[in-house]
Amino acid sequence: RGDGKLVKSIIRHGFDSGIRPQLGDEVAVHFVGTLEGGHVFDDSRKRGGPFKFHLGLGEVIKGWDEGVATMWKGERALLTIDPELAYGPQGAGWKIPPNATVQFDIELLDVEEIDFTGPDWAYEDDAEVDEERLPVGRADVGEGGSDPAGRYSWERRGAEVVVVAPLAQDVGPLQIQHSFRPRHVSVVVGGEVLLDGTPGCELESEECFWEIDYNDKGERCLFVHLHKMEEEGVRWPDVLLTASA
Repeated sequence: RGDGKLVKSIIRHGFDSGIRPQLGDEVAVHFVGTLEGGHVFDDSRKRGGPFKFHLGLGEVIKGWDEGVATMWKGERALLTIDPELAYGPQGAGWKIPPNATVQFDIELLDVEEIDFTGPDWAYEDDAEVDEERLPVGRADVGEGGSDPAGRYSWERRGAEVVVVAPLAQDVGPLQIQHSFRPRHVSVVVGGEVLLDGTPGCELESEECFWEIDYNDKGERCLFVHLHKMEEEGVRWPDVLLTASA
């Protein structure tokens, strides 16, 4: 995450699995939670089974929803989470004090994917799909498109779209500048403009972020997460951005 409130360090890559969770998927993880001083406050392995939750639906802290969404099945990563995305000024019981930065060593064991191929999404014939019946909200998943110049591709992931751009090994976080506003997106990489324009949907600016990770081919990439302001009933149009007025 570009603002430093969520930092992910990969312990073991999992992109060989080719499976990355999307909004609403049930994920199974093992984790160890610690405070900054190293004190362990929770360990799923001592419970006798993995912890399961539905991604992106607010069943866990925001740092988990955002961090686990960037992981591949089989990946193990350390998430360092700012209080704003964790337990805030109230803390959590006697184990986690107020305004605590926490760390979670998370292993993504399994992903049970949502299925939008059932009766509610089955079309009556093979005729051209009516635009009004295209999947919206959490069902708005799949390929999006690509930059005509070949600089990036983008895909639909329900509540967000994710832009994926190859990133040279010598480009680091300090060379990436961004601006996320409800009706404008700007991302500059190494002095070159990657994204600049009006997004297809109004954005929830505070939920947008970028990260450096590897794609399913093992290539180093910049992932830009653009989160829709209205998650339900909205479909991102076929164009990622339009020129700003």
